[in-house]
Amino acid sequence: MIFIIENLRETDVEAVVNLYQFIIDELHARSLEVERLHFKDIYPAEEVKKRLDNKDCVYLAGKEDGKVVGFVFAWVSEGVGNLHWMGLSPDCRKKGLWR
Repeated sequence: MIFIIENLRETDVEAVVNLYQFIIDELHARSLEVERLHFKDIYPAEEVKKRLDNKDCVYLAGKEDGKVVGFVFAWVSEGVGNLHWMGLSPDCRKKGLWR
């Protein structure tokens, strides 16, 4: 098993956004769908693709054997880094990948 963290590539955006949306559903399972959609609407795949070239956006993908299993969404605002979302697929949790 090879685990890497790299800058998000356009070819992996769909997989990362799908994982992000899965995690939103998981975290907000008891919320109304409209509330979950509020979070999901912030990171549509096409918008994420546009932001990949923005020097103030930090998008990372975690991959296990080439498959997207994690992500980080962060922004730099006025010189300060802000972590907005981080997620890991359920299959990879408690595996010790983050030691």
